[in-house]
Amino acid sequence: MDLKEVESAQTQVAFSNTVNKKKPITPLIKSLFKYDRKGSKTTAVKVAYSKSSGKILPVGDRSSSNTKNSANSMGARGRDVVSIESVHVTAFATLDSEEVQDLPTISDDNSLETFEDQVQADIDQIHDSLSITLEMHALGALKGQVKDKDGSVLVDLFDKFKIEKATAKVDAKKIVNTKKYSVLELQKMKSKSKEKLKGRMVKGFAMLCGPLAFQAFMIGEDVQNAVNTAKLKYLLDGFEDGFNYQNIDFIEYDGGIGEEELIGESEALLVPIVDGMFQVIPTPGVGSDHVNNKPQKTYITTKVLDHNVGVELKGQSNYLVMSDTPDAVVHITIDNIAAALAMIEEAQEG
Repeated sequence: MDLKEVESAQTQVAFSNTVNKKKPITPLIKSLFKYDRKGSKTTAVKVAYSKSSGKILPVGDRSSSNTKNSANSMGARGRDVVSIESVHVTAFATLDSEEVQDLPTISDDNSLETFEDQVQADIDQIHDSLSITLEMHALGALKGQVKDKDGSVLVDLFDKFKIEKATAKVDAKKIVNTKKYSVLELQKMKSKSKEKLKGRMVKGFAMLCGPLAFQAFMIGEDVQNAVNTAKLKYLLDGFEDGFNYQNIDFIEYDGGIGEEELIGESEALLVPIVDGMFQVIPTPGVGSDHVNNKPQKTYITTKVLDHNVGVELKGQSNYLVMSDTPDAVVHITIDNIAAALAMIEEAQEG
């Protein structure tokens, strides 16, 4: 394949199709979030909050979106509509001129298969980079936030729609003193979540914990039995390590983007597992060629580098990641963790 041919529309479509065949690799996208198949035909997504249903839903084309999962089905008096600009995320890879020359001209299924095999490593590089950023946006959605590509908060849905965040506090010293974690407290947290869901079916719950919060939840003797015997029950596709206690998957979610931790070390999120609650809404790519077209998960465009030394691949993903019921996620703060761990250490030494 020559350098000019790699810039053709056919080749760019082949690159894009190759990356869009890749499966999710990050835990939240694999286990909780679903892609909206229709997506949005505009880069700004209009969403509405219904006080009667408690949901935040996209406002779509009325001819095709008057369904229970569309804000179009809400009465005009029962909804507040805002426009949220989608996030534009990019990642790059480079093919040198020799690699380009080795690519076959795409003329049939066999040549396309060979093409896909030869560009796989570069496609993986783009896909992995975009996936990590998408995971950050998914965690933001659990917190009721729409984040920019650098992690800054673009929109706080609690502030935007004047809805109340569900919160709870746990005293780690109390767990040490009683040698168990209060089942009643867990039930209260679940009840807070279910109340906001207004009768929707809950498959189970996940407790996503910062590292110290995870340690605090494991202090109780009753929980220790679950740690040793009860494996994860719900988020099996995205996570491997953790335990299930009182029908809640407890998971240490440790990681971040740069210096920003995705979950604070003493914080946890109690997340209900509900079909359709967490969505990735694809939007059109940046550029006039994409306007009003059906959006894809990822687009790849190509550019011949100066002096014909190779080709730059630019992958772009454009989307809005959100929860339709952010106030059903309970935000938990663990107090006195250091003191509790010191008490345990002192008891062991004694």
